[in-house]
Amino acid sequence: MLGREVFTPVDLVYPLPSKDVESTHEYVNSLEESMAEAHETARRCLKSYQQHMKIDHDVRLNQIAYAVGDIVFVLNTAGRKGKAKKLLSQWNGPIVVQRKYSLYLYKVRMKSKIMNVNHDQMKHYKGRDLPNWLVKAREESAHTHVEEDVELEVYCLCR
Repeated sequence: MLGREVFTPVDLVYPLPSKDVESTHEYVNSLEESMAEAHETARRCLKSYQQHMKIDHDVRLNQIAYAVGDIVFVLNTAGRKGKAKKLLSQWNGPIVVQRKYSLYLYKVRMKSKIMNVNHDQMKHYKGRDLPNWLVKAREESAHTHVEEDVELEVYCLCR
């Protein structure tokens, strides 16, 4: 009324429940049925949402297979204390791939460190100049590595 919201009694907004009183058993049974129906509806919606999210993820998936001996860069997720992270290099490397655990997980060797890295955090090195230690490490990993067929897909391998 006159551009303002009218305050009405609650009885007019929400009607009173009907006068017929059901027994406790009938009420409990109807409540269980409605809860089961709500649960099934939620499951259906979650399943369709999960399928939709999987399709979106698979479209954006960039899976590149790296071979043993490949030279790569590894994403630098840790910053240095006292330094601005945005000013540091985003990639560490060049680094040599030593072992392939699965399609997703690789063992890589830096000059003084060995670590396990997911394929999402790696990219190919396209430079021409390689340090001497890297050339030696690449040759060692190519000669000592025996191809193994990995039947289990390993997603995480802790140190």
